[in-house]
Amino acid sequence: MMNIKKIMVGTIVASAAMLLIQDSIAVESVSGCGSLNNHFGPFDYTDPRMNDNLRLVEVYHFDGVYEQALLLTNEGRESVLKGLTPRNIVAELDYTLRAFPNHHHALYAMSMFLYYLKQNAYHKYTEIMQKYRTSDCYYQRAVRFKSDDNGVYTSWGVYLYRTGEIEQAIDKLKKSIELQPKNADAYYTLGLIHLKKKDYIKAEQYAKKAYSQNYPLPYLRDKLKELGVWKN
Repeated sequence: MMNIKKIMVGTIVASAAMLLIQDSIAVESVSGCGSLNNHFGPFDYTDPRMNDNLRLVEVYHFDGVYEQALLLTNEGRESVLKGLTPRNIVAELDYTLRAFPNHHHALYAMSMFLYYLKQNAYHKYTEIMQKYRTSDCYYQRAVRFKSDDNGVYTSWGVYLYRTGEIEQAIDKLKKSIELQPKNADAYYTLGLIHLKKKDYIKAEQYAKKAYSQNYPLPYLRDKLKELGVWKN
């Protein structure tokens, strides 16, 4: 396995070096959240020209870590992966987000994992926060890096919804839709939010916009049908 990885790195690094010279983006500091400049990148997660760099980062710093972070967050239990302490998880996600500040999945995993630690292991959270950034900082850095990336706002909105910051979640999700009107994830989450607020008319409106784009999860539609407010 290590030989395969070394071969892969050898083939990727040459093109990555050229992309570093040609496509690395000059970026400003985000107030209170540090400079976006990085020894590798920063690169745009949505730019297909960055795919070689993205794969290199994900192979070594994201794959497996992402699943572990969300497994702990959603189910409160560890996977079979060994050696991934909370600090390891945060460190690897932080590396990913320094190389790709607008990495949608890393943003969500980092923010939810930090929230999980804050709620369930506050001493560990405060220890980790001495070195790493807050969830809000990571999202602010992503927006500063690429302000028109609708996926960042969707990720931010879903995170805020999951943590109970409903009005802020609505704001971020609507911004995401402004940038990309065909955003099924944002419409679905707005439907969930309005279902929770018992504003069933809006919940149905957002749900239909999500399902018109073949959104796969049936939960919102099923709940609206149970309430008798879903109209075919």
